[in-house]
Amino acid sequence: MITTQMYGALEYVRRWLIQCTQAVLNVNLSQVNILIVPNDMLLGANTPEGRNPAIYINRNTPPIVIKKWETYLRDYKEEHASEDIRLGQIMPTRVICVRPLVFNTMTLLQRCGIIWHEYGHAYLEAAGRPNTEQNAYLFEVQMLDYACTTNLFSHNGITVTQVTQYLDWRQTQYNIGIQPALTRALGALRTKLAQLAAHRFMTA
Repeated sequence: MITTQMYGALEYVRRWLIQCTQAVLNVNLSQVNILIVPNDMLLGANTPEGRNPAIYINRNTPPIVIKKWETYLRDYKEEHASEDIRLGQIMPTRVICVRPLVFNTMTLLQRCGIIWHEYGHAYLEAAGRPNTEQNAYLFEVQMLDYACTTNLFSHNGITVTQVTQYLDWRQTQYNIGIQPALTRALGALRTKLAQLAAHRFMTA
């Protein structure tokens, strides 16, 4: 079930991300919106992306694929009139598609990380940098670090323990894209979390 309330919750996470990217990278990603699509809608047919909880629609996405997705959504909307299905929004460089399972199976921090990762792809493409998984993971960790350094997480009830648990949960994916810069960023973030805990910041 895709609801208007889900969009409200995602906008909350999106505002955090926009605040972080403007502060850390001096980049405005407010033009990139979020579209919630059905859980069974295949994103990236017969590829790992087809099973992803979220995906950024990059500039290389073929028009025929976008047409296929829009046709699927139109047919789905006809059969599920009570759901908040939004048509005509799948535009390259302008949208991230997110599945409802992000709400049903993930914590707030997991939701943030997954969506922020996709915004990393949007940033890399806009900045003309290699749009790789490795660089998107690095972006994700940089945003987490900034959110811990400022009061963004603490003011929203996210603790050191929760961030550490998130990093542990995500480590398998990080290992796939591990590189020296990501290793350093993760090490610095874990050290910072230990220091915050020692001084009893972000503990409740």
